[in-house]
Amino acid sequence: MRRRISIGSLWLALCASACSHGGRQETDGFVVDSDGYVGNDDGGGDGGDLGITEHGDMTYTCGVQSFMLVTGTTPDILIVQDQSASMNNDVNDMPLGTAKQPTSKWIQMANAIKQAVGEVSTIDWGLWLFSDGSDCGVPLDPAVPPGALGGADIPAALDDVTPSGQTPTAAAIQSAAAYLHNLNDSHSHYLLLSTDGEPSCSPDSSTPDVAAESAVTAAAAMGIHTYVIGIGSDPGADAVLTQMAQNGLEPNMAQGEKPYYTVSTTAEFLALLDQIASQIVSCEYPLTVTPTDPSLVVVQGSQGEITRDTSHVNGWDFGSGMQSIVFYGQTCKALQVGSVKDVSATFGCKPVN
Repeated sequence: MRRRISIGSLWLALCASACSHGGRQETDGFVVDSDGYVGNDDGGGDGGDLGITEHGDMTYTCGVQSFMLVTGTTPDILIVQDQSASMNNDVNDMPLGTAKQPTSKWIQMANAIKQAVGEVSTIDWGLWLFSDGSDCGVPLDPAVPPGALGGADIPAALDDVTPSGQTPTAAAIQSAAAYLHNLNDSHSHYLLLSTDGEPSCSPDSSTPDVAAESAVTAAAAMGIHTYVIGIGSDPGADAVLTQMAQNGLEPNMAQGEKPYYTVSTTAEFLALLDQIASQIVSCEYPLTVTPTDPSLVVVQGSQGEITRDTSHVNGWDFGSGMQSIVFYGQTCKALQVGSVKDVSATFGCKPVN
């Protein structure tokens, strides 16, 4: 019996060494057919308890094992995007006269978000905008719920926005975190706060800064981490963005840089979104069975065979103790963004003498 078990976009079938990529070849009295199965050419036998199966006019002695590469669940990222009036200014916070000018913070960040959510299909993206058009109000629901269609729906939602109002950061974080906490979709949940300055509204008697810092702390207590992105230059926001980044448990760890991420252009924001996606979407896939002979593994993707690279520059290798398969470099990147969706690793079928 031969079978393949799959989960998500990756599957792993275990068979053994004499497989070919096609055709029929002789191997020590056995032959390999176009499916890569090995057997003798006697055309008979029912297999019995020896794992011998019939395939066309051949009998196979494979003992095929199949097991899964468990890739985990798709993460949800809810982008909590500042749409206050100051987003109409340029990155130095200079007014541009009219809303949504090409050099405005809003247009530059919206363009980056549109491109990122269109390219990275391995994350369920969502969008929460604040304020709601009033000075300090926030929406009761996301503009786009996190889900498989989020990446397709977010561009239109951003196009509908004309930035206005103040910056009720605390209330936005509270509402977005509560929404994710009650989602119950078995996914890991993240907030990505994108804002151009200090909070200007508080939902309680505390200062806007303290309220925002506390909201991020409360989200972390729910298991929801927050990435904090500061858009443009606002020295007055440095302290509160720093504290929120630390409270959110996903600070920028780059040496010599601020704990929160800073961006000023579409290209910088796009690169940062790709970086965050790579942190969240793992390129390590646990094995449920340890390979008996690692030299027999052949890994293939939709573009052909993926080379094993023990230097970990680009390709795949076994993880610690051969308990997983890990992808590196551009191969990892392709898996993270979803441009490679189907990957197989095969151990062929060794003939039984």
